[in-house]
Amino acid sequence: MVKALKVLKGHTKEAGRFLGKNEYMLLKKGTQESINAIESNIDRADKSIEALIKE
Repeated sequence: MVKALKVLKGHTKEAGRFLGKNEYMLLKKGTQESINAIESNIDRADKSIEALIKE
């Protein structure tokens, strides 16, 4: 999963070469929001798994 997030960040930078500054900033912001959501979901899944293991 970490590798997938790094690839996503890399593709965002690569796309920035072909976009204007404003478009790149919007893409970067959207990508970061997506990454944050993915990481949040991973954290929730980890907590759920830990809770199931404790039961």
